[in-house]
Amino acid sequence: MSELVEQKKQVSADRKAFLQKAVKIFLMVMLAGLPLVVTDGFSNITETKSVFFFASSLTFLGVALYHIVKNNKEREKSGLAKEKIRLMPLDIALLCFGGCVLLSALFSSYQADVWLGIYSRYQGVLTLAVYILLYFVISRYYKYNDSVLIVAVIAFSVVSLLGVLNCFDIDFIGFYARLAQKYKTSFVSTIGNINFYSSYMCLLMPLVISGFCQSTGKTIRIVYTAGLVMGSFGMMVTSSESYALGLGASLVVMPLFFIADLPKLKKFLLSVVIIVASTQLYCVFYRMADKINVPLSKTLTVFTNPVVALGITVLCALSFLLVTKFPGELRFIRKIYTAGVILIVVYIAVCFVISNTIGFGKLDNYFRITSEWGTYRGKIWGYCIDAFKDFSLKEKLFGVGPEALHRITASGNLFEGQSVDQAHNEYLHYLMTSGIFGLVSYLGVIAAVCGAVVRTLKGSTLAVGIFSALVSYWIQAGVNLAQPFTTPLMYIYIAIIGGKVVAEMRKKQQE
Repeated sequence: MSELVEQKKQVSADRKAFLQKAVKIFLMVMLAGLPLVVTDGFSNITETKSVFFFASSLTFLGVALYHIVKNNKEREKSGLAKEKIRLMPLDIALLCFGGCVLLSALFSSYQADVWLGIYSRYQGVLTLAVYILLYFVISRYYKYNDSVLIVAVIAFSVVSLLGVLNCFDIDFIGFYARLAQKYKTSFVSTIGNINFYSSYMCLLMPLVISGFCQSTGKTIRIVYTAGLVMGSFGMMVTSSESYALGLGASLVVMPLFFIADLPKLKKFLLSVVIIVASTQLYCVFYRMADKINVPLSKTLTVFTNPVVALGITVLCALSFLLVTKFPGELRFIRKIYTAGVILIVVYIAVCFVISNTIGFGKLDNYFRITSEWGTYRGKIWGYCIDAFKDFSLKEKLFGVGPEALHRITASGNLFEGQSVDQAHNEYLHYLMTSGIFGLVSYLGVIAAVCGAVVRTLKGSTLAVGIFSALVSYWIQAGVNLAQPFTTPLMYIYIAIIGGKVVAEMRKKQQE
């Protein structure tokens, strides 16, 4: 009888190993396939990414759920307890967000829009349901593997290289053949829209930096160093202030966790120097090029100034010497650094307030929100806020329904009668489409991720890198939108954070 039980245990262990391998393969497919897949250039790229995501995700979920159910039934027949992990705050937060979005859809007057979002960016209720299912499967069966990150870095390097070539009007894959010159500043690489490309860079660059900080083997170090250089080139093609804000936020967040770990902190400082040196090299090519399709953003122009670049390099060198000479004072240095970060955040907040009240001189170009601000994002935001004020109580609480915003803007005269399907601010968009409940629950997901990292995962370099990438994404989301290019990756990152937390919970249970 005991032999039979042992056999059942082995079968269960084999199924678990299979599911872990399935998660690994799916992560590779998403992190490499989703950014690179195209079928007809830029003409149908949104639909292509969406179909690829759904086809890959539903196939994976079908296989995974079959084996999970089968495994639990076999364990029950053999008298073994079902594998259970109690719900954690992140699980509850995601379920609450999903519930709020579902209620928004059920109460919506626009049932044709809310389920798939086919008239917008394919981010309807069913899409969110897939995100949540993916979260629960990945978080329960995720197991760290170097190969997943390496595949992601290689794909990231390819995307970056193609973006740089497009910037210099080199198009050997023929994407620009049917594209008018005026659109070449807005579409690059295999991502397409420059804003979505920026969003992708925000999600991947911090991951490359964290991988560089934790790499040990020679080959892996070469891969991450090459990824840093190519990513630094690629980020210069974003032409977006949102990317500069997102990357800046991630570079500020990482040291908060790395300061207590001297080897990783040194590698982080080295990674910043590599990024600065790479951007200077890019600027050499930029000035030599006969034709430029994508200009530098204002913020990146400042930081690529040789004087500023030299200042950053010197600051990194001094920091390197400081932490090397006083390794016993790292905790005190972290307190000073944390205080500095808080002061910077307060300063930025004050700048916004002053610029939008009495004016702040030249800084108004960055902080003052006018109708023209952010390629007319200010105009869209103003319209959405005014529309929200006129919503009924039900609409204020639950919104007009996922992906139904274009119904509201269609009645306005925003851009010569054209409707806008996104608020170009994810938080404002969730307020409009899912109401106060939807926005608060989404912010609850963000808070739960922050809590999981700070309480449980602050010692994990991978978790810190993913968290920094999420912070970068959430910052740029203030001027960007959810779509099938990068939003799925954001939820996958959250699932990996959940997986790391589950691993810690299991470790404690075994102890």
